[in-house]
Amino acid sequence: MKKKQFKAPPGHDKCRVSTGIHGYLTFGSGRLSGNGFWEHPCGECAKAWEQQFPEDGPCWPHTDEQIAAMGF
Repeated sequence: MKKKQFKAPPGHDKCRVSTGIHGYLTFGSGRLSGNGFWEHPCGECAKAWEQQFPEDGPCWPHTDEQIAAMGF
C-alpha cells in the first residue's frame, strides 16, 4: 500500500491527526482526549484532507451538513 502524502495548509505545522471514537479522522493540536478529539480543532486541515483523500470520508471537525449526512 502506498503511503499517503498529506499537504497541510500553510502555517499548520502544529496540527496532528488521530481517529475519533466515532471512527473518523480528527485534526487539531493541543491535548488529545481519550475519545480522539483535539483541544484545538482544525477545520482547515480537515477540509484539506477531505479534498486530497475523499475516499477517507468526512474528517472532524465536521460541518453541519456532514453531521446530518452521518445521522448524528
